[in-house]
This record gives sequence, structure tokens and C-alpha cells, in this order.
Amino acid sequence: MTPSLVLEHRPDTGTKLKNGEDGERWVYMGPRWYQVIDDYLDNPDRYKRTDDHGRQPLITTQYGRPTGDTIYKWVNRLTHPCRIGGCPHDADPLNPATCDALGRDGNASMCPSARSPHAIRRGSITYHLNQDVSPEVVSERCDLSLEVLYEHYDVRTDQEKMTVRKRQLENL
Repeated sequence: MTPSLVLEHRPDTGTKLKNGEDGERWVYMGPRWYQVIDDYLDNPDRYKRTDDHGRQPLITTQYGRPTGDTIYKWVNRLTHPCRIGGCPHDADPLNPATCDALGRDGNASMCPSARSPHAIRRGSITYHLNQDVSPEVVSERCDLSLEVLYEHYDVRTDQEKMTVRKRQLENL
């Protein structure tokens, strides 16, 4: 079995792809990341839910399939540096007077270090480009045109681009 995911456009069942049927594709995960997903699916703490159409969502909440807004909030919370170390903004995450992002009534997106799912997508695309994955392959994998990739997602520095070209030329 190939460690991959199949992305399908199913507008009638509430799981649309941004580019419709044109966005349908197989996405190779590789053994390492596929194992992460497999472990998540086997986690006894994971909510096992079935949606209104009899399907079992990959990512679940106690109420079923999470909304886009829920995922956005999760990513904002998970990208706070104070979750894995100290706060670089001299705030006390437990004190609402110094931290608007955390605490009981916090707003995760208020943290200057918080990142959105879009920023993670942009980082992933840049990472692949820096690893010598061709822009054409990245474009297909991420379902975006080369024009959009270069205009909005390729945030490599000029030096990073040169380093990639240098490695590719040395391998000829």
C-alpha cells in the first residue's frame, strides 16, 4: 500500500475542495507522515465519529467534523511559542493583563507569533522548493497554479533560490 491520501471533491456531502473536481488528487505522504496519521487514527482519545453521510472524517471533534473556523483556531493556538517554551513577547500567558492571546478568555490570533493555516501552507511550499522539489511537482501536490505559487507562496530569499540552483547545477 502506498502511504498516501486521496482528496475528493464531494460538495453534496459537505466536503468541497477549493478547486472542485480539478483539485482531486492523490497526495503521497511518505511512510513517516503516514505513520503519524495512522497513529492518530489509532489513538484511543480520538473521537470516532460518523458524519451525516455515513463517512468517518479523518479529523474529528466531539461533535463530528471540525469547521474551517475551528481548524483556524487550533492552528493559531498550536503555533504560540509559549506552548513549547517561554513567551518571546514578555507576556505572562496566564495573566490577561499582559497576554491577550491565552488564558481563559484569550484570543489565540492576538499573539504576534501565532500563525494561520495559510502561513503553514506557505511554509510547507517553501520547504519543498528549498528541498529541490520542482515547482511543477509542488504546484500539483498543493493544487495551485505556478503563477499563484510564485506570486503568493514562494517566499524564499534570493540566497535560498541561488542555493537550490547551485545544488541542481552541481548534480548535472
